[in-house]
Amino acid sequence: MEPQYRFKLKQYKTPSDRTTCPSCGSRHTLSPYIDTHTDELLPDEYGRCNREANCGYHLNPYSDGYSKMIYEKERGMNVAWTPQKPLMAPRAPTAQVDIPADLFKASLTGFEKNQFISFLLKRFPAEVVNQLITDYYIGVSSRWEGATVFWFINAIGQVRAGQIKHFDSLGHTSEYIDGEGKKRKCTTWVHSVLSYRFKKQGKALPDWLEAYQEQEKRVNCLYGEHLLKRHPSRPIALFEAPKTAIIATPFFPDYLCLATGSLSYLTKDRLQALTGRNVVLFPDLSKDGKAFAEWVEKSRTLADMANFRVSDLLERNATDEEREKGLDLADYLVRLDYHKYVSAEPPQPTPNNVSSRPEIEPLEHRTVSDEGKGATTNNNAAESDRSPFDNIPDPPTSAQRTGISPYPTNYNRAIIADVLDNPHNYTTGEALYTILHRVFDKGGITTHAVYDYYKALEHPEPEAATFAALRSFKKWWNWRSR
Repeated sequence: MEPQYRFKLKQYKTPSDRTTCPSCGSRHTLSPYIDTHTDELLPDEYGRCNREANCGYHLNPYSDGYSKMIYEKERGMNVAWTPQKPLMAPRAPTAQVDIPADLFKASLTGFEKNQFISFLLKRFPAEVVNQLITDYYIGVSSRWEGATVFWFINAIGQVRAGQIKHFDSLGHTSEYIDGEGKKRKCTTWVHSVLSYRFKKQGKALPDWLEAYQEQEKRVNCLYGEHLLKRHPSRPIALFEAPKTAIIATPFFPDYLCLATGSLSYLTKDRLQALTGRNVVLFPDLSKDGKAFAEWVEKSRTLADMANFRVSDLLERNATDEEREKGLDLADYLVRLDYHKYVSAEPPQPTPNNVSSRPEIEPLEHRTVSDEGKGATTNNNAAESDRSPFDNIPDPPTSAQRTGISPYPTNYNRAIIADVLDNPHNYTTGEALYTILHRVFDKGGITTHAVYDYYKALEHPEPEAATFAALRSFKKWWNWRSR
């Protein structure tokens, strides 16, 4: 007869049945011991890590005297006892194992059944969606009918992981009822699905899959990271969810949209590829603002590797209900009619300024003449396009600027001063809108404020930038006044 032990490893049913290993720090890998008399878990250090090859941690309550201590305490004995952690032999680092190329390529078909792609096609033109599929390698999974695979591919083209999600017709993550009657999100990983299927069929795991699951870190890159080399100078808009990065891309053509995959995935090792880049972080909403606060704090600790800025756009504009639901930027962008937006040809929004407010158009390409007297352009305004801004004076010389206040009395001094004093708190489009919209007066517009803005940014050609900005603003004014 098999002996009946009071302390046993907890039976595994769902990932929540496993805890964080105290040795290797991996989440959901430690099978904890449970007291069968009380149905309570033993202290956190008791359990066995299922990463046997890379960790091998196992603390048994019978091997270190814990069981004896409980026995004696229940009988009123005085016990002085301290648990001893087992000594772990150092293990040699294992080679990185990636998702096989054939598995990755097999997912790049059957798009007509993909719920997420169908959702995109209802909001963007087919050519835009096709470009998104091509750029981000959007895949298809059979885990749930119409499910999507978001492939995490690092900067050198290695497929590190595949996140599987199923979306409903509104673009929200679907839910299902598990065996215990609990609601769960339709979210998993390619390696988890494959492992489950092999075990269910009673088959041994392929060597690559077994080695892959034993790795210390699997998702060690950003979603969309493979696009960094293609766009070496673009600023980065970094979101939590791959879905959000994809939806934001058509709206923010001047940014490269990437995703961490999770709020907690904003870590130094996963952000290595962003070293030296300009990055705007967009955390999801949370009921108490915890998500925003967490990314603000992390951006400070990571400030030595990149120029991070955390957008508070959602925090400033969200309702309590939206915070409760944990919305992200994609939930706001899908409210816009992209087709009408493009047909009207308004200027593009920036990630720091998504609203119904018209924005400055992208600056035209201009060069400064050899004489340094101003900017030249190949876009000549037609007579029908004339506006109050046609007679823009040349930028003032240093001598002319001496003693001249750049802020006439009819300016909104406080707002313009803030833009000029804190230029890095604003995107270019937002700052130009703030300055140019508020300096407009019936008598015309001066170049002082705009010139100061580009000087504050240490622009290499502030005169050319000033003229380009003013010309763009003139075109925007003509469009708005139609």
